[in-house]
Amino acid sequence: MYQFLLRYKDFLTQWKLYIISAVVLIMVLIGFIFWRQDDYTSRNFENKDTALKQSTSENSSLSKLEDVQVKDGDNSKNKGPVYVDVKGAVKHPNVYKMTSKDRVVDLLDKAQLLDDADVSQINLSEKLSDQK
Repeated sequence: MYQFLLRYKDFLTQWKLYIISAVVLIMVLIGFIFWRQDDYTSRNFENKDTALKQSTSENSSLSKLEDVQVKDGDNSKNKGPVYVDVKGAVKHPNVYKMTSKDRVVDLLDKAQLLDDADVSQINLSEKLSDQK
């Protein structure tokens, strides 16, 4: 048993520098892997958080302002009336009878927007059309 310990001690003294170098290298590699994984995870959460904020703001602004659903009619080439359902941040939510040449801004003027309505996500110059 004593000789085994002497051989073990001789082995450690002879290879001490290589053993310490290998242990340090392994620790650096493990640290790098965990650092990269943490960096990737935090970027992934930031991307998801940003996407969630954008989709939430888009959804809230659209649902807060209006939910335009065109009803009745064949297509946008139809010269007849267009029926539009307006909901959200307007004083008078209702189904409005408009012409196909009218724009979204005309519809919102008729429905009277509230002061806190967010129209930044809406194309106000878009023509009204059926089946949209």
